[in-house]
Amino acid sequence: MTLPSAFPDMRSISPVRLRFIGGFGKIYWIETDDLKLTNIFSSLDELKIVEHMNKDHANNLKDYVCFYLGIECSEGDALRMMGLDQFGVDLSVNNVKYRIDFKAPLQSPDESSNLRELFETQNHPVPRYLAYTCFK
Repeated sequence: MTLPSAFPDMRSISPVRLRFIGGFGKIYWIETDDLKLTNIFSSLDELKIVEHMNKDHANNLKDYVCFYLGIECSEGDALRMMGLDQFGVDLSVNNVKYRIDFKAPLQSPDESSNLRELFETQNHPVPRYLAYTCFK
């Protein structure tokens, strides 16, 4: 289908910036330069890391979710890592998506070898009691 000649510029849109509305208190502008960043992990490398974390480190993921997101997980909860990029990881808890950001973006995929260290260097204020609740 071709567009009528009265609308020649409708074939491509070049946004200047976008408005993100993610819920109460999560509203901000996204600049176009931020949209141009590509994941430093290849699809295959990301898949390998995600599969490894879900298979071999499910208990660690549970601790991260509890500690950094304040979500208590029980044995029957469906918890898995869904993806990662240089800015953080995406997790799913009972089919609800969450994000844990790294304090600073990774510069290379090699830096992801110790995710625990990357999580621990974050700037998330976590109440002291939460650590005792999560890691008993």
